[in-house]
Amino acid sequence: TYVDGYFARGDYISDLFAVGDNGEARVILQMGLANNMTNTTKTIEGIMGIGYSGQVATKQLYPNFMDQMVSNGLTNTKLYSLWLNSIDSDFGSILFGGIDTEKYYGTLYSMPIHKDRRGNYTAFTVGLTSMSITPEEGMSIPITKPSFSTPIVLESSTTIIYLPSDVVRTIYNMFDVTFRNSTPYVDCKYSNSSYMTFTFESGSVVNVAYSELINKIFVSTPEPTSLPFSDVCIMGILEGDGP
Repeated sequence: TYVDGYFARGDYISDLFAVGDNGEARVILQMGLANNMTNTTKTIEGIMGIGYSGQVATKQLYPNFMDQMVSNGLTNTKLYSLWLNSIDSDFGSILFGGIDTEKYYGTLYSMPIHKDRRGNYTAFTVGLTSMSITPEEGMSIPITKPSFSTPIVLESSTTIIYLPSDVVRTIYNMFDVTFRNSTPYVDCKYSNSSYMTFTFESGSVVNVAYSELINKIFVSTPEPTSLPFSDVCIMGILEGDGP
């Protein structure tokens, strides 16, 4: 089951997995053959588990893809860089064993990973220390209090941002979010504005354009009626309890 509630169930199998332009990197890899899944998940061609091996979705742990990349000498370390590309793009890229310096600008920061409640590393949990929004014209407006700090999971397979409930309520008020059937709808006019700022405990700052958070990707057809706006988008931020 994924973080955003979608699931895929089936059998575990083993097969030869090849990577590279000519399939030169080969490992025998355990994987799941999904034959029961949510409708949204059916549009996904596959999920590649490249996180911590302690988080594999089975009771019996096994070496995952990154473990085998290192043990087979295909990379020197369990390192990869993921480039998702823009929200409107059909493709991205992943580089194993290194970092593509052409895919980012500014300073590349490192930040500590938090252990889980049992003292193990199982997810990419980092510390978020503040959030703010910057209107198209005006000064930055804080969303969080000065004492704010919360662990969050950097999860590439999740389409929604999950934040503490008090922070989410503040964001919803700022953007006049309206709920219908538990879905947060918002006027698409906000997607053409500025950005939301996330600051992490490492001191790194990430500015996310409103268009990445407010869009039409998951708006149902037909669109919900009786909304106080005609150009309907969904706010990609929901309440979550954290890791």
